[in-house]
Amino acid sequence: MRDVAAWDPRLHAIGVSLNIIAEDLLDPHFATKLCGELDQYGIAHGRLTLEITEGSLVRNHEQASEALLHLREVGVRIAVDDFGTGYSSLSYLKSLPLDYLKIDSGLSRDIAGSERERIVVQAVIDLAHSLRLDVVAEGVETEEQLALLTAQGCRYWQGFLRSGAVKSADLLRFI
Repeated sequence: MRDVAAWDPRLHAIGVSLNIIAEDLLDPHFATKLCGELDQYGIAHGRLTLEITEGSLVRNHEQASEALLHLREVGVRIAVDDFGTGYSSLSYLKSLPLDYLKIDSGLSRDIAGSERERIVVQAVIDLAHSLRLDVVAEGVETEEQLALLTAQGCRYWQGFLRSGAVKSADLLRFI
């Protein structure tokens, strides 16, 4: 939060993602603490997307749902990270307050493989869109993967095709 608050003002429209773990969601004060930190550093709640792996949701679905609902009500966006590698429970997609579904990098890589692999990725993208969720493909490394994902309706992606991780100090220059 401190690093984001120190960014050049020209970067203040850029969203920030934060990975959280099951223990975060099991803390009954997590949502309140997180909102307090956002406010303390002057970061608009709408800039933040929390990324939760499917495994984190398994431990206590009801408590996770309650914390995520509170955060979403104050503008924080919620993403299921690495979808397609773990439990891939459809019950999470229909019951949790989600904004994004992040397709695991393994599925993104596989899209350039067989027709069967493309069909699986297309089904995940179609399912997410039917639930009014945006889709982010992780691990995009080739133009072919990007073209195939784009053709299947995936608008957002991340991966080494364009860049690895960028330090805060280099972000403005990168953009």
